[in-house]
Amino acid sequence: MGSEMLSKASLKLIIILLVIVIITSNLYWKFTDDSIQANNQMMITLRMNNTVSDFYQDLRDVYLWNMPESNGIFENATKRNLNLGANLAKHDIGIINWSSFGCVNWNFTETRYFEYTGTHSYDDARAILQFFINVSGVQSNDSVTEIVEKILWKVHEYITYSQDITYRCISPWETLSFGSGDCDNFSILVAALFELAGIDSAIASYYQQDSDYGHATVLIHSDDVSLNGIPSYSNLTVLGLSEGKWIIIDPQSTIEEQHDSTFFSKWHIRAATDV
Repeated sequence: MGSEMLSKASLKLIIILLVIVIITSNLYWKFTDDSIQANNQMMITLRMNNTVSDFYQDLRDVYLWNMPESNGIFENATKRNLNLGANLAKHDIGIINWSSFGCVNWNFTETRYFEYTGTHSYDDARAILQFFINVSGVQSNDSVTEIVEKILWKVHEYITYSQDITYRCISPWETLSFGSGDCDNFSILVAALFELAGIDSAIASYYQQDSDYGHATVLIHSDDVSLNGIPSYSNLTVLGLSEGKWIIIDPQSTIEEQHDSTFFSKWHIRAATDV
């Protein structure tokens, strides 16, 4: 009798465990399926078509090849590339100033885009970047630290590192569409996202002593005490940036990975341009 009761109890326990396993499994696969669908939807939203891709390539050609070299605006190739990257970032958040850098054909390129799409390129790009900020979970009342943390995490989750074969500045929208980029592309993208989210940002270029290696990061203009401990500069007016503290943000890393005490011993800042 006792053995029969024990057997029934064991059977009941097994049935309960099976039910738990089935429910848990169903919840897991539902969550996984929802995540896959959400990720697929994000990829579809961020993906650009051939018209947009051609627009950015035409814009690069206009900027790089139709500008006179002797106009005194650029000190060297590094500064010139930084300015192109910063202007791509500004374009993608709706700040248009190509003509101030001598791009007289900018209006023609934009007019052709409008004729083909019925919209302006900068409006379309800004909507894409705002979508990415929204899916990052950024709220209007977030602190600077919270904005930085959320955007870095989403970029870390969605964008993978990919080395350039030949150097080419990529717009934020292009990097989101590709889902990959190098340190320059990460920096242009993240600086644009920070700026659109209300954080004063810049792009910086670095070199190593006695080395051909270079690097790029984002700089943010903030006194948020929560970011204390992250490497920063007290003043970069010599490079043309506004007075005050500029915090170094490596766009390829999460906020927890920003506290690199060896940064200044490895990298020396060469140039910087605000977004």
